[in-house]
Amino acid sequence: MAIIKVDIQKSYRILNPGATTLVSAKYDGDVNAMAITWAQALDYDKVTIVPHNSSCAGTLIEKSGYFAVQIPTAAQAELVSEPGAENNSRFDNADKMKNVEIFYQDDSRVPLIADCAAWLVFKRIPEPHNEQSYDLFIGEVVAAYADERSRFFYLRAKGKAEKKIAALDYDSVQIARLPAIKSEREQVRMGEIFTIWLFGLLPKFILTNYRPMSAKDIAVAVIAAAQTDAKGVQIYHPKDFLQTRSDT
Repeated sequence: MAIIKVDIQKSYRILNPGATTLVSAKYDGDVNAMAITWAQALDYDKVTIVPHNSSCAGTLIEKSGYFAVQIPTAAQAELVSEPGAENNSRFDNADKMKNVEIFYQDDSRVPLIADCAAWLVFKRIPEPHNEQSYDLFIGEVVAAYADERSRFFYLRAKGKAEKKIAALDYDSVQIARLPAIKSEREQVRMGEIFTIWLFGLLPKFILTNYRPMSAKDIAVAVIAAAQTDAKGVQIYHPKDFLQTRSDT
């Protein structure tokens, strides 16, 4: 299994509306996971989940303040069905997690389930009314990871490319994570066209870090990054391009 970091500002792309996810949490040595379909991106860096009423997972999330949302693969169908079974609560089945392989990433205390396609780690945003009345928890993403072997093309290509580039024997490597690019293309990309059109309707102070940029402005930022004396692997986000553009 090859684990890579995913840009937190793009981590919302991992979630597909209606997808079955695995939610895990831990408190005081007690680990639990459950299958949840009600996991939706609320914002670029926030998510909502709806665990079962008074579920063990919900209790652990409330006590620990953290949880993880995993995107399982087709090969994990049986694993998904077991934690999601109505009569398989951690409260009633002490061995529920016996055959579930758990690991921890980057010194995080949040348990992650092995062999998934992607993992999102969230810090709970306390909303007692929503949690008690609707079983709805809100989390802010603090870390995101993807398996470079993921069946999702974006995650797979991103993971492989960045890993290979970072492994090159250079003193300095700059990796640019680009927003939508405004330029003339022979190939029509409807997603980019819609994004550029949508941002054109919004005030300029809204979602500044995600606004489409012209190819020229991006080129200026990339050239400036290449001329720095920074050593090691440097990763640039859209907000860094905007800063470079304002400085030049």
